[in-house]
Amino acid sequence: MTPDAVVVEPAADGRGSIITRDRAMLRLLEVADSMASSRVPLLVQGESGTGKEAFARHVHERGRGVGKPFVAVDCASRPRDLLESALSGRQRRELGKLQFADGGTLLLDEVSELDIRLQATLLRVLQAYEVDCVGGAAPERVDVRVVATSRRRLRELVDEGRFSEDLYRRLSAVSFELPPLRKRAGDISLLAEHFLARRRGGRALVLSDAARAALEARPWPGNVRELQNAIERAVLAAQGAEISADDVADRDTGVPRLGVSLAGLTLRQVERRLIFDTLERTRDNRTQAARLLGISIRTLRNKLAAYRGQGFLGPGSG
Repeated sequence: MTPDAVVVEPAADGRGSIITRDRAMLRLLEVADSMASSRVPLLVQGESGTGKEAFARHVHERGRGVGKPFVAVDCASRPRDLLESALSGRQRRELGKLQFADGGTLLLDEVSELDIRLQATLLRVLQAYEVDCVGGAAPERVDVRVVATSRRRLRELVDEGRFSEDLYRRLSAVSFELPPLRKRAGDISLLAEHFLARRRGGRALVLSDAARAALEARPWPGNVRELQNAIERAVLAAQGAEISADDVADRDTGVPRLGVSLAGLTLRQVERRLIFDTLERTRDNRTQAARLLGISIRTLRNKLAAYRGQGFLGPGSG
């Protein structure tokens, strides 16, 4: 019997959570739970921000997770030679990610970006569950569950000749397509309350009815990740005991919109005005302003010091 709602708290490092009462999402979790203890590879596809890594962690915790490693490899950000060593290890003393994940789960995040030559290496591993270490005397056996994620449809990449069909078949024996947040309308308020509870600290801060309606009306192209960021910004921006509709307003840049035309300004001038406007809105709270701007407090201090040296701020201001 599928429960009315599922809440999967983040791992110890704070990464990822699944909160849902959406019927389609609950069904996916139910299927995942039924095969969590298997070593069969899983493919998890979906738009950016839909929770693919959180889904992989859910499978790990339900199956091989107790005391076992969960090792993630970002296939999109590593050069080919680093990925090769990550998957196999350069020598016996320098184990690769597969050896570190032995007994647990290896997450291949954005596997669609894996170099075509490394796709063949990965396929051999999945066929024999052996790793050929450079400098090793013999292949090493590994007991690992591979979960691959992709925001791009691998079947289309196979048809374009950009992804190995054999590897695709191996990975997609069990495949999940996570629905975007716009198709999980009933989860928007549930998720918003969850993120608010985690971020408001000791403040007695609640979502107003207007804010809730505004959140439910948005298309959420960035999905759950975008919603989480919106709530974090709203907590910083809220002035009273309620988060208003304006606090959760859709802002492409993630910071308050400038109220004047930017035409004719240089990028440096736009940046300076944006920083000053944000500081004004936050009543000169640098920590809050830095969070809204998406920069570190140290970066903000350095920029303010530079502005002061250029004469844009008085000696005792900023």
